Amino acid sequence: MTERAPPDEPEGDPLDPIRPVERRRVGRYELVASLGRGGAGEVFLALSKGPGGVQKLVVVKMLHPHLQEDPRVVAMFLDEARLAAKLKHPNIVQTLQVGSDDEGRHFIAMTFLEGLPLHRILARFGQRDERMPPEIAVRIATEVLAGLAYAHELQEPDGTPLQIVHRDVSPANVFVTWDGSVKLLDFGIAKAARRRVDTDSGTIKGKFGYIAPEQASSDDVDARTDLWSVGVLLWEMLTGQRLFPRHNDVRTLRLLVEGDIPSLRHNAPTLPPPLASIVDKALERDRSQRWASAKAMKAALEEWLHTLEREVTRDDVAACIGDRFSGVRGRQQEIVRLCAGAPRLTSTPSGSFAVRDETSRKLATLPPPQTPPVRPPRAPLVLAAAVCAALGAIVGSAALDCGPSAERRVAPPIPPTAPTARLDAGGPAPHPPPAARTSEPTAPGMGSPASEPSGGLRRQ
Repeated sequence: MTERAPPDEPEGDPLDPIRPVERRRVGRYELVASLGRGGAGEVFLALSKGPGGVQKLVVVKMLHPHLQEDPRVVAMFLDEARLAAKLKHPNIVQTLQVGSDDEGRHFIAMTFLEGLPLHRILARFGQRDERMPPEIAVRIATEVLAGLAYAHELQEPDGTPLQIVHRDVSPANVFVTWDGSVKLLDFGIAKAARRRVDTDSGTIKGKFGYIAPEQASSDDVDARTDLWSVGVLLWEMLTGQRLFPRHNDVRTLRLLVEGDIPSLRHNAPTLPPPLASIVDKALERDRSQRWASAKAMKAALEEWLHTLEREVTRDDVAACIGDRFSGVRGRQQEIVRLCAGAPRLTSTPSGSFAVRDETSRKLATLPPPQTPPVRPPRAPLVLAAAVCAALGAIVGSAALDCGPSAERRVAPPIPPTAPTARLDAGGPAPHPPPAARTSEPTAPGMGSPASEPSGGLRRQ
């Protein structure tokens, strides 16, 4: 009986893992949020300041403090870091730096990716009672196989094969960015010919639902071990179910070694037979019957893709994921922006993104220039005064000619610079000039949430 919805972790909000933390520095990185915890360590979102005022968002992986004192654990951690630093491929997350800070805390700095792990994507399809379109599942698998083929064939500078086997290919370690790129994560338990620390030590490595039968039996592993895991990934993407239900570890291991493998054709009857045959071959218990290499399996899947009416591209993967996570990308960027305290995020084609850091996060708003007082023109006023004086003289002269009994009246002199003149004879007085108005300086938008920049910083 197969099980619906194949995530390795409980279903929920895909943004739950992003949790702000108290800021602290590790080397040249400033930790701003936690992205998740594991048995050996914790993964953080961090800022790395670069030239030109640009800060990069990176991921910093650190050992738990109580494990920093265990020499063997530290040696294994550094061994992982050295191996990861050798891997430079578009389908493998890039390691930027391996080091330790002043307090001796060891860390690995990696590229921060914008997107979701595959187990979250499969959980969303399960919630919607949907199956991933076969062409999208196959496209994702080919990208994973491209990264594995590179790792399997990697050599030392002297030509010695490294013989890398990932051993933990699972939905939690496959990351799909919003632009449709696919990245393989976490070579922490990978086996390599020149690892300085033996990671086998009689224990089974990897997630039990995805390891190959030879891993479950603690036998030697090789590149074909990873191809079994890719077969499990494909089976689950195409059916929307778990291949090996999560009952308990003992029962899962027994099913891996002895149980019948559920038929892909039975659980996905509409699947094209050629595609089902490719997956069946990857899930052969006898590894000699599996695909000989990641390149061979990738070529078979690409040949099937070529039989479709049109090419399936990275854009198709992006559209498929984006349709089912509407709004999540914006929320993800908002949470990261708030954790980073940054005004702007700059996305990159690889799915990572950087912080655009202004010289100062306080943006001053200058007040508008003050309007100078309006001064009335002097020439018209002088002319008006002269006219009024002349009229006054005429009126006074007329009063003297009114007869001998008439009382002599003389108009008072009018100063030539007076801004207004009033006539005793009742003539109209000119209107005074309008009073000058001055405006107080204002700063529009100050303290207004609507006018705040995208970084959540108030304009001051």
